[in-house]
Amino acid sequence: MFKKKMNYSSVFMNLMMMFAFAFTFVACSSDDENTANQSVVDYAKRLEFPRLQDASGNSLYVVLDEETNEVNYSVEYNRDKKAQYWSCWEMYKGNMRNADVKKYSPADSKLNYLPWGPLTSDFIKNSGYDHGHICPSADRLNKESQNKQTFFYFNMQPQIHKFNDGVWGAMEKQVRDLCFDYDKCTWNDNVDTLYVCRGGTIGAPVGTIKSPVREIKSNGLIVPNYYFCALLKKKGNSYEAIGLIFEHKTNSDKKIAKYCVSIDELEARTGFDFFCNLPDDVEKNVETECNPASFGFK
Repeated sequence: MFKKKMNYSSVFMNLMMMFAFAFTFVACSSDDENTANQSVVDYAKRLEFPRLQDASGNSLYVVLDEETNEVNYSVEYNRDKKAQYWSCWEMYKGNMRNADVKKYSPADSKLNYLPWGPLTSDFIKNSGYDHGHICPSADRLNKESQNKQTFFYFNMQPQIHKFNDGVWGAMEKQVRDLCFDYDKCTWNDNVDTLYVCRGGTIGAPVGTIKSPVREIKSNGLIVPNYYFCALLKKKGNSYEAIGLIFEHKTNSDKKIAKYCVSIDELEARTGFDFFCNLPDDVEKNVETECNPASFGFK
């Protein structure tokens, strides 16, 4: 899968082999767009996926558990912009925290590479911003190998520390609290599956946000001006959805309900099409809703 170069560390190569890729398929494809390999197309039918920005699927990467081939999370990455559009994943009883698994603490820059080859430099390092995980490390503590995979560079975007450790971190915790008691490692049973898609605005796609980019660093690093989260929860045969959007600035607020919007509004602001794999009638119904209390937001 990878061409080995003599200057790669053994750690790097071992971690690279954890990766599986999903190329050349179309998410949310119509019946006449069925020429792609079916086993790959099946990934795109998962409910956490938004519509792809690159319809060829060449910018989509699916990270699989190295032992079970279970999908850990997926990313659409814009190589030209050196930035991801989003990460998406599922949360359910079988893939949440195991008390025996500890968070991975990588050595400096050991995991800051991209799946098609190592970075010549870490674009976020020394930029003044945190390496903000989009699929959080704390959401992937079922296995050490899955936790390590959240440290892949393309699952990170630059975040102001007091945003990453403030309102964004508070949102992540409240999302986990909705379905899982983190300390007791027990599922709350008020959700069967939670589907999550998060990212930052990198200038494309174009929604109604007039200034999607906070700044572009001299090395080309794009710093989003807004970060978003789209959530879909399933209980039995019922679905509910909600969106959240945050201006990227110093913010220690823990009252997350005020940042909630309907999926329709989140789509209008970001330009993304979330949860497009739902049946049309279900998608239409859930995307008009905005009920923060139903998702445990305070």
